[in-house]
Amino acid sequence: MFNDFCQMASNDFEDIRDILSEMTLEDLIYHTDQILFDLDPYERINYDVNMFCNGYDDRNGRIALLEKLFNDGVISALYLPCGYELDPDLKELLKPIDYSFFYTSTEDEMVKKEPAPLTDDFEVITGQLEISNPKWEHTTDELKAESADKAVTGDIIELSVDIKNYPEKAPVTFDIYDVSSNTPLRITSVESKNENGVAKAQWTVEDPEKKGGSLKLAFEAIARSKASPRSSVPIIPKIDCDFVEAPDILFHHNSAVPCLDESGTLISSLCSVFKFAKENSDKEILLFGHSDTSGDPEYNYDLSQWRAEGIKASRQQKRCLA
Repeated sequence: MFNDFCQMASNDFEDIRDILSEMTLEDLIYHTDQILFDLDPYERINYDVNMFCNGYDDRNGRIALLEKLFNDGVISALYLPCGYELDPDLKELLKPIDYSFFYTSTEDEMVKKEPAPLTDDFEVITGQLEISNPKWEHTTDELKAESADKAVTGDIIELSVDIKNYPEKAPVTFDIYDVSSNTPLRITSVESKNENGVAKAQWTVEDPEKKGGSLKLAFEAIARSKASPRSSVPIIPKIDCDFVEAPDILFHHNSAVPCLDESGTLISSLCSVFKFAKENSDKEILLFGHSDTSGDPEYNYDLSQWRAEGIKASRQQKRCLA
């Protein structure tokens, strides 16, 4: 495949890089998109622009994509003789081609056709489009209060961005990326609309590669090919654990000594937990000690610790496992 994204033949991409660096961003985007359009479906998967670019207008990312295509032999530089523009025939042969598409319709259809209404996308807007302040928050008040700055896989969060000089109800896309590696990978996209200068969309936090604690997420909003700054979504690793249901163990007031009772609550509780531990030796058991709210908080904290350690020490009573 040959593409006219440069005007010289070269076996080294460095010369081509200089030309691409001096090219306007608009022309670079146009040429990159034309090349990607000509790729077959399998090549488009392997050379996804989102794997190289941090945003639609990422010049360095697009150049890196072209370099990868060049080094892999998918594209090559097209040799254009020096001074080709002085040769009318050669200049005509190598000029860019614009494709226009037309369709025919009957005279009646043309008469009946009404002018297109002034929709949101055709709304007249003055001023330069601004898309800024990307942020996210939990959708429930409880999570907003307890973990406002972090999310867990499975949480439903709301993404938002501020927009100026953009038609009301016009489309906005939120792209979510896995940025835990050197090359950000787009996980998914969520569609939204501009409503009174703000676009919002809900998204369920995903971990498709099962990275757990190493997962790093970020998102950006896109409106008419213009991207907002990227905002991170800090992740708390999701911990899965088994819950062993057992009766509560009661303690004497202001003491770490458990109460004994005729119903055998203490023995029953210990046996259920220790039996689980014996049958699941590959797992750890986490004990929580508690105290009431009376008394000094610091002392109650120590008392809770002593109570948990006391129950842990009773593990030596192996008769409970019989």
